[in-house]
Amino acid sequence: MEGYTQVWNPITNAINPNLIIRNSDGAYIPNDPDNQDWQAYLAWLAAGGIPSPPPNMPNPPKSGVPILIDSPVLTGQPGAGATLTCDGGVWAENPTSIAFQFMRNGAPIEGANNPRGAWTLMQADAGTDVTCQVIASNSIGQSEPALSGPMVILPWGYPINYSPPICSSYSNDLGTFVLCTGGQWTNLWTTMAYQWMANKVAVSGATGSTWNVAGYEGQEVWCEVATANSEGWSVWTPTNPVVIPG
Repeated sequence: MEGYTQVWNPITNAINPNLIIRNSDGAYIPNDPDNQDWQAYLAWLAAGGIPSPPPNMPNPPKSGVPILIDSPVLTGQPGAGATLTCDGGVWAENPTSIAFQFMRNGAPIEGANNPRGAWTLMQADAGTDVTCQVIASNSIGQSEPALSGPMVILPWGYPINYSPPICSSYSNDLGTFVLCTGGQWTNLWTTMAYQWMANKVAVSGATGSTWNVAGYEGQEVWCEVATANSEGWSVWTPTNPVVIPG
């Protein structure tokens, strides 16, 4: 009789109910009602088969400690001098405290454990991957560490936005227009680029600081701005959205 092995999900810290490994060839089989291999697995279970536990299953977490629901997320400009913020993630079991530790290329950054989940990037962070590790606690104990996705930090010297650009609208005899201020940037930028967006799609040809929005009445628009200097281009930074009067 065919044998199967369960798969451990390190994110949920539990056995993955939607994936199984077939022992004979090591193939991963997804939970899909139309998948013949999954149907064969269900038939094997119905005949009394018992899958093997995952070989890398850790000890079960202590009952009642915080359990991760959504991973922490990093936000902010990816350049030295900018401040990153870690939202801490979403947890079950009512955590009463959250501990943050920012990581550089997978190693803890000394002193980067602000209780508000903020870290001002240093020159040493330039060109590295920065992540945020979070541990939640309650009266029962501590969670397993949860890690954000990585943010790739720009090399030293690239322009960094420290005051976001602003979008506003105005009307005159020629029609309705939107205006982008451009924002404020570090590191002596020499070139600024604009791209107007409507309903999350770049508008072809709308690449100036102002744009006549005829035909976009009732839609949400905003501008994204990037700057460059001799080191290279910044990341694109969005303005606030504006809904064009209909």
